[in-house]
Amino acid sequence: MANPYQALVVEDETSIRNLTERALKRAGFHCQTAADGAEAQRLLAHTRFDAIVTDLRMPGVHGHKLIVEILKEPNPPVIVVLTAVAEERIVHDLLLRGVDDIMYKPVTYALLGAKVKALAERRKQQPAGGNAASPDAARSAVREQIRDASETLRSELKSVTQSFESTIKDLEKQQRELEDGFLGSVRVLSHLINQVGQFKGSHAARVEDFASRLGAAMGLQKESLRNLRIAALLHDIGQFGMPDAVRRKPPWLLSPEEREIYVHYPSIGAALLSEVPGAEEVVEIIEAHTEHYDGTGFPQRLQKEAIPLSARIIRLADGFDTHLSYGEEEDPWRSARQHILTNKGSIYDPRLTDRALRFLGDLQQRVSDDNIETISSLELTVGQVLAQNIYDEDGRFLVRKGAAVSVSMLSRLQRLTAAQDIQVYKRQDAPAEAV
Repeated sequence: MANPYQALVVEDETSIRNLTERALKRAGFHCQTAADGAEAQRLLAHTRFDAIVTDLRMPGVHGHKLIVEILKEPNPPVIVVLTAVAEERIVHDLLLRGVDDIMYKPVTYALLGAKVKALAERRKQQPAGGNAASPDAARSAVREQIRDASETLRSELKSVTQSFESTIKDLEKQQRELEDGFLGSVRVLSHLINQVGQFKGSHAARVEDFASRLGAAMGLQKESLRNLRIAALLHDIGQFGMPDAVRRKPPWLLSPEEREIYVHYPSIGAALLSEVPGAEEVVEIIEAHTEHYDGTGFPQRLQKEAIPLSARIIRLADGFDTHLSYGEEEDPWRSARQHILTNKGSIYDPRLTDRALRFLGDLQQRVSDDNIETISSLELTVGQVLAQNIYDEDGRFLVRKGAAVSVSMLSRLQRLTAAQDIQVYKRQDAPAEAV
């Protein structure tokens, strides 16, 4: 533009003043700025402006007084008020005096620039004596320019939104991959701990699977569900170093002396993990996962909602799997199910018990022999879930039962197992590990 319009921005808040100035410059204005009404008066004394965008509430000379003085002059510039709060009486007074428009913060700045430019163009088309074109025609011209600016803005916003959504999807994918890798590392650690413990297979992986399904059913969101899974995998870490005579017994068979050792393990586990930055919620869950709903648990005898929800979930998953693992009855699943039902409201949260009982039948079916097939390790494919622990020819442990075969795992397994028979689950949604 050979002779750009002159605009003055009067605003005491720096960020809004800068944004408004930038929007007007993009619309083709040459801009000056003032931080209050007094500074604006000094600039108006030496410069003829085509448009003024001003706030109302400012220290010193406020916007209303400034506008009243400007409108006293012959052929005043376009005046647009940009304000966060305006009393109805003041707004009515300003419109009667001849203010061109009033816009409220927060504002779309591209639209603000387009509107001020359209008003300045209309003012330019009016004869100096005030014989303007018809009001309807002028309003139509302004609406058309604003509509064009809005369409441009909408198109730009759509492009920015699409780019933003694409970036978010990429970041979410990277986050999922990082979390999956981290959980995998924790799962391997917990399984190695279990290998010298009291359970066959990975008790921790089974508790994680049960707890994560129950946590999702109870509406836990991403971060809480992630912390639940980590706590489930590490809930027994405080038992590491405990005498095997204690670790290899079910809790109900411990002697009084052995139980005195046993009851400290949640606090020991919490202390071990408390130095890890950002693990506060996991630590709290681990320390509370042996509390009972009725307050008879340990180490702090918490009860009901004083026990974190994730700790109550792990308590149920841990108790169920422990009874399932040590069950000597002909039908251990029935016995374990009866155990949590009998202790509903005492050891276990009754609401969690009701929800858990709903999917135990499906869980049992997924780990049953009918859902397991035997294949050669050479027939393994990526994504299959192992239904047994895998060892090499010399009996050294390689991969846990319940692990999903990954690309990097496949070739190594096939090389180290020498075409031995391996059991896998037929259904890909098999739990982390069957008993």
